[in-house]
Amino acid sequence: MRNSTIYHKTAQGTDEISNRTLKLANELRFVLILVDSLSTVEMTEDKAPPWWDVKQKLKELEEKGFISTEELLNTEESEPSKAGISTDLDIKSQLIKIAQSVLADKSAKVVTRLTESDDSHDALLTTVDGCVKLVRLVIDVKKANDLKQQCYEILSKNS
Repeated sequence: MRNSTIYHKTAQGTDEISNRTLKLANELRFVLILVDSLSTVEMTEDKAPPWWDVKQKLKELEEKGFISTEELLNTEESEPSKAGISTDLDIKSQLIKIAQSVLADKSAKVVTRLTESDDSHDALLTTVDGCVKLVRLVIDVKKANDLKQQCYEILSKNS
């Protein structure tokens, strides 16, 4: 696997994220969520905690049919917002990126909560509220406010 490889979720991968039918391990599910059809393997590794073996998880996801290096042939399928398909995965990935950006090395609990959250808008909103309270109590009020402001901006754009 090359660092420049770009993976895409297959229909099976998208279904697993939406329905959690196979109950993937948390780290494996998180790596599946990070696959966004834009990021290279190297970029995907940068988004995950350093102790995860992202390349191994990507290989496992590919072997199980959840991701592929092949582009989607139907352009409507590759553009969820135009095809009327839910973009909750993109929203969740954006929220995770925000948490990692705002909280840096203290983002693990928030990332876990976001990863385990249901994909619906209301569930994500509730999860963000809980994460903001956690950050306010455990880390810092300013970071909690930054997290809240940035996450609400993403959620309001996609409501």
